[in-house]
Amino acid sequence: MTTTRIGVAGCGYWGKNLVRVTAEIGALEAVCDADPAVAQAMAETHGVRAATWAELLADPAIDGVMIAAPAALHRELAVEAVQAGKHIFVEKPLALTLADADAIVAAAAAADRVCMVGHLLQYHPVFEALKALVDGGELGRLRYVYSNRLNLGKVRREEDSLWSFAPHDISMILALVGEEPSKVTATGHSFLRADVADTTTTSLEFPSGVAGHIFVSWLHPFKEQRLVVVGDSAMAVFDDSEEWDEKLALYHHDISWKLGSPVPTRAEATFRAVPRSEPLRNECQHFLDAVAGHHPVRTDGDERSVCCEFWPGPPRSMQSARWPPPQWPRPVVAQPAVPGHPGVHETAVIDDGVTIGDGTRIWHFSHVLTGSSVGANCSLGQNVVVGPNVSVGDGCKIQNNVSVFEGVTLEDEVFCGPSCVFTNVNNPRAAVVRKDEYRPTVVRTGASIGANATIVCGVTLGSHCFIAAGATVTRDVPEYALMAGTPARRIGWMSRQGHRLGPDLTCPETGERYVEVGPDELRLASATDASTEVTSPIQFADLVAHRAHIGAAIDANVADVIGSGHFILGRHVTALEEELAEFSAAADCVTCASGTDALLMPLMALGIGRGDAVFVPTFTFVATAEVVALLGATPVFVDSGPDLTMDVDSLAMAVKSAAEAGLRPAAVIPVDIFGAPAAYAEIDEVARPFRLPVLADAAQSFGGMLGERPVGTLADATATSFFPAKPLGCYGDGGAVLTLDPAFADELRSIRAHGKGDHKYANVRIGINGRLDALQAAVLRPKLEHFPTELQARRAVAAAYVAALGDRFEIPQRHYVDTSAWAQFTLLVDERDRFIAHLKSWGVPTAIYYPAALHAQPAFAGSVGNSLVDLDRATAACERAVSLPMHPYLTTGEIGRIVDAALSFKGEES
Repeated sequence: MTTTRIGVAGCGYWGKNLVRVTAEIGALEAVCDADPAVAQAMAETHGVRAATWAELLADPAIDGVMIAAPAALHRELAVEAVQAGKHIFVEKPLALTLADADAIVAAAAAADRVCMVGHLLQYHPVFEALKALVDGGELGRLRYVYSNRLNLGKVRREEDSLWSFAPHDISMILALVGEEPSKVTATGHSFLRADVADTTTTSLEFPSGVAGHIFVSWLHPFKEQRLVVVGDSAMAVFDDSEEWDEKLALYHHDISWKLGSPVPTRAEATFRAVPRSEPLRNECQHFLDAVAGHHPVRTDGDERSVCCEFWPGPPRSMQSARWPPPQWPRPVVAQPAVPGHPGVHETAVIDDGVTIGDGTRIWHFSHVLTGSSVGANCSLGQNVVVGPNVSVGDGCKIQNNVSVFEGVTLEDEVFCGPSCVFTNVNNPRAAVVRKDEYRPTVVRTGASIGANATIVCGVTLGSHCFIAAGATVTRDVPEYALMAGTPARRIGWMSRQGHRLGPDLTCPETGERYVEVGPDELRLASATDASTEVTSPIQFADLVAHRAHIGAAIDANVADVIGSGHFILGRHVTALEEELAEFSAAADCVTCASGTDALLMPLMALGIGRGDAVFVPTFTFVATAEVVALLGATPVFVDSGPDLTMDVDSLAMAVKSAAEAGLRPAAVIPVDIFGAPAAYAEIDEVARPFRLPVLADAAQSFGGMLGERPVGTLADATATSFFPAKPLGCYGDGGAVLTLDPAFADELRSIRAHGKGDHKYANVRIGINGRLDALQAAVLRPKLEHFPTELQARRAVAAAYVAALGDRFEIPQRHYVDTSAWAQFTLLVDERDRFIAHLKSWGVPTAIYYPAALHAQPAFAGSVGNSLVDLDRATAACERAVSLPMHPYLTTGEIGRIVDAALSFKGEES
């Protein structure tokens, strides 16, 4: 394990990959993110701690910081890090302007710290081999280099395709040519948004005569990542979409002159063998080695020119104050202060007769007019105007570009979003003075006003109400009301903590309950409302609560599919497969129509059939064994271990007994019961001598871990289900197969489409109709983005259950709190029927998984696989297992009620 310790700042789209790799190397010390919940979930996944940005910088154990924050924050964060004595790794681009990049490089040099820019492809083994060909003269003198980086998505709003895609290509081309260009021209075309280029072409001219050309687009019908290098002796192609052994192709084409005309002579491609390694691991290790040895890095601060110096203009995110950089958990940057006001920037104006409370910060170009008062611990952003004669309470946050005019009063802890508007007269005219007609507006404690909302004068906004972005408020707003639209109307209720309340009117964060006491009146429940709490239903698995968080994103995706008319496969399915593979660290993902198809297709690809024995647990849902029988093979049932997953000793006995019974051992399908992965390492030891492929049935465990390995990497192939009740569920049936073998994935894609070959009517094998609907993919994509938060919430529920019930009840999976996906939380209880009835009397639902083992089901009566080994533990579990409510939106109050109900059960064992 390396002795260099690293902190990663930013756990989002790319940062989570840095977290994973540095954890695998053994260098990860801590993580931080703008969303503390994301940082906490990532920290728990990798066994490190979550920290704030200030804590990362203050920790003497951390040698270096990897920064994967939005590019607009790079200068501020990088300079703070090196000034705190940390070596820095900054994801490309180093900064959005050359001045900012120069500032970072200068600060690193002054602090004598390593400054590395993350250009992943320079550390790709194939690119390194290509550069060796160029440097060794095998291609002769370079003539030109061109690169295509094309895909359908991921579309950005804040930056164009040039800024998003081309830095990789610029970096590689400069490394190959070995000089900076003398001229750069770029053109772009915008199709989706008028100010963001979706496709760009860039041309580079070098002093030596070499030319470069880059074409990037996120509106391309297929993915292409190809770098072509042409010399006067040979040509080379780095095609990252090809299989590893064919990623680097060499062409010894020749141009000869005959009768004064050039005549090309083609040659077949030869492929250069390149040792396989993960580029990101190589890049991270390079940084760690540089920190340990304090030596220069390959992509150092000089790479700033790659992202700053040659662009024809800045990206959209730097052109307008409408796009301020996101907030970040970092210490306040030291700033010049107005005399007498230590928290006020020197560019702000504070008139005479103004009072400002302790701890209040007022940022650039703001103005507080005479007669106004601003309370303690407030934050006023850039270009904020307050007054004259305005009262702002304690703890208020007023974002950029807001004017709080005379007549407006903000009580304590009010939030005003960017560019929200307050009026103070009803009928303003520039030529008519109406100062004596100002109408008062009062914003009560804890209210939130969204960006670009308009508050018409003369209204009162009730405490803790929530005004949606862009809404126009024309009348009084009740306490806790959620208002949206123009004119604004109430569309729901919000808790004091800012969560939209569901039908149970319970805050998902605190468990506080609310009571409607009128058509537009809500209050906190009191002790006299206790009976309402006891009789209100608890959901066993709440399948609709997530819509309060991501319903809008789902609706937008579904509308996009309906508008496109492309309902089978398509771009949402392709994107979902890429995102599922990235999430689970699998090499490839093949979606399909159901979890059952996800089990069936790999067995078909393996050629499972009559005479074969496939080993499955008897304590599971029927689909695991059903697919085996459908192919004519024999499901051989295996007993459960203490945690109810497949028992390894029983498996070993079953394999031996099946062979003795004349069956041919062919495959093993462990099931990850209730969300906990089976013992795959031990199962592999049994399967390996017989060369049995292992197919994981992860219908309940997607999102879980075994040690530091995620579900999706534990078996030869992994089948999962998106049935609505699963941890990651769609709005119908759906499934996927995750694999580490891309060739196997290609075969699965053929099987799911009737065995299709190169074209629609070329059928090269027997297949099924197993494709995933585009609508289901559209639902799953925003749910997957939100999934880590829900997993963390499930684990918190499980931890609460274990802590409260562990001394009283047998919990077979109590040791999986931090690694299970917790599809269900199950107890083993004597007198189960009485226990279920008791909980029902408390309004607590339960479920039984599973009332009968598969070997006892009529469908498998008489099968030779029913009786080859003892199945006693699984049979006993079917008589005692009972599952409690489990979903990420259980409130603290509901969990307490469930626990109290369980502990109050008086069974014979007590």
